[in-house]
Amino acid sequence: MHTPEPWKLRGNEIGKAIVSDDQNHGMMVSIAFVDKYDFEDVWEVNARRIVACVNACAGIPDSVLAVFTQPECNILVSNGLANQQLQKVEAQRDELLAALKCILLHPESLAAITRAASAIAKCEKP
Repeated sequence: MHTPEPWKLRGNEIGKAIVSDDQNHGMMVSIAFVDKYDFEDVWEVNARRIVACVNACAGIPDSVLAVFTQPECNILVSNGLANQQLQKVEAQRDELLAALKCILLHPESLAAITRAASAIAKCEKP
C-alpha cells in the first residue's frame, strides 16, 4: 500500500517536501524532502511532475500500474507504439459502432450485416 493521495508540494524556510495529508501519529506524512540549498530548481520541477503523476494515478490499482514498470512497456511508450496501438483500437471501435448503428437502422439489410462482419474480422486479426 502506498501513501494515499492527494500528494502536495509544500515548502518553508528550511526547504520543500512532497507530502500527503495522511496522518501518521497526528503528523503529515513527508514522502521526499530537499533543503533549500540542494538543486532546488531541478528538484522542484521533478517534484511537481511526481506529484502530478501520483495524483493522476489515484484509484488505479498498483497491480495495473506495475505493468508500466516493465522494460518492454517503456520501449513501447518511448517509441510511440502505445499511441499507435491506441489509435488503431479507437479506429476499430469507431468502425464497429458505425456498423452496429447501421444494423439498428436497417436490421434486414445484408449490406449492414456484411459491414458489421467486416469490422469484426478486422478486430480479430492480431
